[in-house]
Amino acid sequence: MQISIRIAKINDSEFITELSNQLGYETRNADIQNRLEKILTNTDNCV
Repeated sequence: MQISIRIAKINDSEFITELSNQLGYETRNADIQNRLEKILTNTDNCV
């Protein structure tokens, strides 16, 4: 099995929301989008 790792994009928010909810961290897609926008605008951060 090959695993690829890349930097998250805003378009990934639905998948991140689904994963968060599966892991027990209930959230909404809009919340994840807002968080990603803040995180990705800072060059010191990576998701």
